[in-house]
Amino acid sequence: MVNPESPQTPSSKPTNIWKWVAVGCGGTLLLAILAIVAISALVVRNLGISADPKAAEETAQQIFDYNIPGESEGLFKMNMMGIEFALVADTQVPPKVLLFVGSVPPPVIFSEIAVILVQ
Repeated sequence: MVNPESPQTPSSKPTNIWKWVAVGCGGTLLLAILAIVAISALVVRNLGISADPKAAEETAQQIFDYNIPGESEGLFKMNMMGIEFALVADTQVPPKVLLFVGSVPPPVIFSEIAVILVQ
């Protein structure tokens, strides 16, 4: 039997609710940061983004024949689902000429698709 006069002892360690709230919020924040990093890496890999100057200039020359007075350097290139972009500038600081070129693949004609499907 329980003695009504004896005080009841609480559990040996009281749990601190704020500790568990902080752990939960920290874990959620860590998962969100990991998701953002993973999605960013996936997007960068699939978009074909490059900051290689030589590759950017080659892509720009393939899209559009240009001649920038003085020297030029490629800044950026991107290939997104067949659509290519390139950014080229002159070598002055800050650049006075920025050339942004893009290329869209030719549209697919529905009659060509029908011929492929029939074969």
